[in-house]
Amino acid sequence: MSHLEDSIKANAIKGVKTFAALTVGATPGNVGDQSKKPVIAASFLRDLVTRQRDNQKHPLLVHIHGVRIDGVLSLQFAQITCPLVLEDCDLGSVCLTNANAGFLGFQKCRIPGGIWADGLSCTSTFSLMGSHTGAVSLSYANIEGSLALDRAVLREKDGYSLTADGMQVGRCIFLRGAQAARVRLLGTRIGANFECQGAQLSLTSGGPQPHAPGHVVLGLDGGHIEGNVILSEGFGASGPVFKGAVFMRDVRIEGSFSCVGAHFLGAPEGYALEIDRSEVRHNLEWHNVSIEGGVSANGLRVGGSWQCAGASLVGEPASLYALLADGLQVGGALLLHNGFTASGGVRLLGARIAQSVDCSGGHFQASPQTSITEKQALVLDSARIGGELFFRDRFCAEGEIRFPGAHIEGPLRWENATLRNVKKRW
Repeated sequence: MSHLEDSIKANAIKGVKTFAALTVGATPGNVGDQSKKPVIAASFLRDLVTRQRDNQKHPLLVHIHGVRIDGVLSLQFAQITCPLVLEDCDLGSVCLTNANAGFLGFQKCRIPGGIWADGLSCTSTFSLMGSHTGAVSLSYANIEGSLALDRAVLREKDGYSLTADGMQVGRCIFLRGAQAARVRLLGTRIGANFECQGAQLSLTSGGPQPHAPGHVVLGLDGGHIEGNVILSEGFGASGPVFKGAVFMRDVRIEGSFSCVGAHFLGAPEGYALEIDRSEVRHNLEWHNVSIEGGVSANGLRVGGSWQCAGASLVGEPASLYALLADGLQVGGALLLHNGFTASGGVRLLGARIAQSVDCSGGHFQASPQTSITEKQALVLDSARIGGELFFRDRFCAEGEIRFPGAHIEGPLRWENATLRNVKKRW
């Protein structure tokens, strides 16, 4: 055993962090040089955290800064007996498949071969904050704390950067400031928030997995989030950018769904954001969101209000609506106002809005490539509105406004509004 490994073992028993560069007497100029980092064997680290050696004292904490780990860190089916934290370390790849562990941290590390942790059972938090890794696989993992990927850079394999179908997370999933290609979380259960402030998710050249459309950058279909979904600006960055489709169909969100300042850039086919048949128990907060590719929200249920002040929705290609939400149910108000724009029209057939619908200051434009008989800027056929319907404050519709068969409890207010080229039907 080397002097460095002796020091790591002694510090682990005491629960003390090991600064590898200082232990081996590296000069200040070499501390950040990856090629000159001290080296430990992956087998040594495995034995240390799993107590594989005879008469080994129980380590309280293995916390190592600044080493290069030689070999694959293979901990599959292992019982990891203490918290493991690696900082600013270089590893080839990590295997945690079906392992049992407490706190796991690979922070500011470089792991080009990726992390394989399907079936992992973690009784605390799993952190990859600030790390650069290959693909991460966590399908059917159970993490009782949070999954922290803040400012991580995740490279792809077979088109995906993160695959975690059926994963259960007791607290939050953090992707704040992260960069990744496709992220797939089908059927995932999250005990608190899903947060992506400032994240950058983009399609890359890698091919899609079977049964997954190749243009989806974030897939949450069938998920259950017991807190809030936050795809908003913040965390020291501008709004997150999704260069590809986001699928959140059949998702249950117990809190609110916030997209403040987010940018959805869509894909060559289909809608940029699909939230069909999902349920949001509180509010949808979509202030100043930009969605190029339109939104499909058929059958969406919202317990509170849907707020879209300053939002910009564009139906691309031109055959798509900017917002398609047939059968929408909103327990509060629907606010498409104060600078809201919809290029491609809004269709809300059979919608049920418990309070008012406010389009004041909005701009609704039918797709310019549809025929004159199909130029529909706003469609509310058979809708039921429990309050007032507002078209005020320089509201403008370039296309047909229609709501035959609609039932509106309050008055319709048309003040300082403009209807261009076509007519309204009610």
